[in-house]
Amino acid sequence: TQIWLEHHDDDVQVRSTYLNLVKEKGQAQQIAEALDSTQIWLEHHDDDVQVRSTYLNLVKEKGQAQQIAEALDSTQIWLEHHDDDVQVRSDYLNLVKEKGQAQQIAEALDSTQIWLEHHDDDVQVRSTYLNLVKEKGQAQQVTEAIDNTRRWLKKPNIKSHPQINIDLGTLFYKKGQFDEAAECLEKGVTQWKNNIPARVTFAWCLFELSDEEKALNQLNHADLLAKKYETKFRNFTLHNLGVFYQKQARYEKALSCFEEAIELAPDRYGSYIELGKTLIMFRRYKKAIKPLEQAVTLLDPIGNAEIIANVHQLIGEAKAHIAE
Repeated sequence: TQIWLEHHDDDVQVRSTYLNLVKEKGQAQQIAEALDSTQIWLEHHDDDVQVRSTYLNLVKEKGQAQQIAEALDSTQIWLEHHDDDVQVRSDYLNLVKEKGQAQQIAEALDSTQIWLEHHDDDVQVRSTYLNLVKEKGQAQQVTEAIDNTRRWLKKPNIKSHPQINIDLGTLFYKKGQFDEAAECLEKGVTQWKNNIPARVTFAWCLFELSDEEKALNQLNHADLLAKKYETKFRNFTLHNLGVFYQKQARYEKALSCFEEAIELAPDRYGSYIELGKTLIMFRRYKKAIKPLEQAVTLLDPIGNAEIIANVHQLIGEAKAHIAE
């Protein structure tokens, strides 16, 4: 395909499919060659969106530090000359969220905030921007995003958008403003009934507001939706149910949820940690060690040093109790 593309320079569909194949199955050398050749190709195809979007997703998944920096810089310049593009702008913000450094995050947030002021009817970029703020924004940026979004939602020409209400509610939740968060999230899940992550966040708002019965109802509702319609979320809903039962000291139910979550997604470390923590709370110290050690093997040391240290501390706690 690489050779074929050299002789079919204007083909977009095959080039995008090739990049997706490299993302899923390519080796390091093939990824590097695909990124380098695509970067050159994009310089000569300034109006392309499809390949540019696929390229940014490949960089996000497989790019090295230098390739990420080059992709962010070149896309930032491209966006200045393609002001009305939405897809590439959203992909750019997602790349910044996953791989951007502090300065790149700040620049992306500032430029997007200005862009949104002139694109009142946009929802896609606005939602991606709010997710970037939620994951990477500083306190002042979170406050500004909340204020701007609330003003936007009150404009007479703006229809109620469930996704934006959900994003705004999630931001309120991050700030610990649970009343405001619950109000926004309830609007969102009323309009978008099958949004499982939003329903789970809504449940934790209710929990923080001491309405544990309604919180459990929402978690069970989310789990039922996952079971019936979106099984990819089942590990997520079971994990959250387990944490809920753990907080209520209903350890048998918590253990059952975490064990089932692990069975569905054995490569995710979170449920192993919570299973180990629950076993310690339940004074089953010997059984707690194995899932905690499994969590350590699943955790990438890069970027997870604090989590790994906390897990080792739990292992030490369990061993200390065994030695008593």
